[in-house]
Amino acid sequence: MESLICLPLLLVAFIGCSIAPGKAAPLKILQLAGECCHDYENQKVVMAEGLKLRFDCEIDTVHEGDDSDYELSIFKMDNWAEGYDGVLFNICYGPVENETMILDVVDQATSEQKGIVAILYRETTEVTAAWRAMLGVSSRKHEKKHPVMVSNRNSSHPIMKDFSEAWDIPEENLYIIFDRAEEIEVLGDTYVPQTEATHPIIWTNEYREERVFGRTLGYFAKAMAEKVYLDLVANGTFWSVGRM
Repeated sequence: MESLICLPLLLVAFIGCSIAPGKAAPLKILQLAGECCHDYENQKVVMAEGLKLRFDCEIDTVHEGDDSDYELSIFKMDNWAEGYDGVLFNICYGPVENETMILDVVDQATSEQKGIVAILYRETTEVTAAWRAMLGVSSRKHEKKHPVMVSNRNSSHPIMKDFSEAWDIPEENLYIIFDRAEEIEVLGDTYVPQTEATHPIIWTNEYREERVFGRTLGYFAKAMAEKVYLDLVANGTFWSVGRM
């Protein structure tokens, strides 16, 4: 049975329970990174430092595993997301086929544990339905590197308040979204030459009464370090945990 990518590398998505307005405590974020083929050494630093400059937060980072089928050791722990307001997943593990683990990740992410992950699973199993429903979109591959223009499709949404009408990225590996839920709200999209169609690239979803913020932007650390990108992720974090 073929293993396929539900949403590849560089999904940043948070699921969070509502936090009382005015709460002064810093956000606690768990950042997970790893796989063989991407610049995680720089990306994890760019993300952590960029978010810390934008709001009061504490970020713990777990970076491990160079093989495409690696299973993060933290997923073998009970209640691995407990105590965190958000979990940031920037991973691209390949043919992971441990369906029990994947379903457990989905369950923990949506039971007031505030987390979501981008991993592989078997498309025709129960895992597919749970994973797709949580993310709201699915992708199997990306195009070759080329310039990308991201269009702001909802400037009134609080996540997009600091995003210009359009953002031109000189180099990006653009992920092709082959399936999407009707319920997602597309905040930003871009034209994909390979499919000759427009695909969502920034979106929100709701799953089991939890807020999900996702994007496929930022394949390269250079784009991730841009102010517009870090502002976007910071706003998405605040929105997902109910502070915006």
